[in-house]
Amino acid sequence: MPKEGRQAKVIYVAAAICVAVIFLALLYNPIAGFFNETDLWWMVPVQFQIFSNSTPLHSILTFLFDPYQTYYLDAVVNTYYCIILSIFGPQAKYLIAASTVIHLFISALFFMILRRSDLSLRISSLSALVYCTLFAHFQIYMWPMAAHHLLVIFFTLIVFYLYLETEKRICEKKPYRFYYWLTLLLNIAASFSQVMIAILPASILAHILFCSKDREDRERKYDTWLPFFIIYLG
Repeated sequence: MPKEGRQAKVIYVAAAICVAVIFLALLYNPIAGFFNETDLWWMVPVQFQIFSNSTPLHSILTFLFDPYQTYYLDAVVNTYYCIILSIFGPQAKYLIAASTVIHLFISALFFMILRRSDLSLRISSLSALVYCTLFAHFQIYMWPMAAHHLLVIFFTLIVFYLYLETEKRICEKKPYRFYYWLTLLLNIAASFSQVMIAILPASILAHILFCSKDREDRERKYDTWLPFFIIYLG
């Protein structure tokens, strides 16, 4: 890598770290002093009570297969609440802290997808920083009741990135089966989310239709990823 390229990468990485530190510092007091809204008065105690006398595995199976337990929220969100509250305890601030960490990871995924799409380091870095600090996302990670939006974005971006990585390896004739099966497994988990997750198969189908080199490449991709789409028939 040229010296100028290395210097630019160091600058962008340092800027990203500084922004993340400032971002977390600004959020610390709102998270630590968070006051439960009316919705959280019932949500956190009910979720904690559901799995307080069971193991996380039993809770996950209950959320997936017991219609009564999944009446209020989808299985993915319930499982997310189960894991966070069982580890840290029944306080809303821990849900917010966990959601904030996921939001930062989503910003990193957004950067990785842009780089995988051959956009420059500068554009990818600035776009990810704008996404991370955009006020429009504030409610998604600061209001635990909106966790379903956060998790849909998380699954959409991580599965889409794995799809792009798998396709890149196929084109370069590198081993790809691990990434392929990991994509399908995460897609199965994503399919238990709310109906908004439909944006994921729609995005990959659009990528196959409009970003393929030619007809043969488009048919090859569709045949390869047919199991991906079949999952949603369940």
